[in-house]
Amino acid sequence: LEAQWRKQFVGKTASDPIKLNQDIQNIGGATLSCKHLTDGVKRVAVLHELTLKNIPSVSTQTLKAK
Repeated sequence: LEAQWRKQFVGKTASDPIKLNQDIQNIGGATLSCKHLTDGVKRVAVLHELTLKNIPSVSTQTLKAK
């Protein structure tokens, strides 16, 4: 059940609602945990969209050289 629940997040982006009981189904008896995890995934998706999405990849060689 947990793996199936997590699969709901695959492919989601900051433009998706990522809201419990909207596009993410709840797990009975775990409402607060599901809500907190869902809210966290939304925050990470927005952060990625705003800051990381447009940064060119840095190779590990570049990181080692510094």
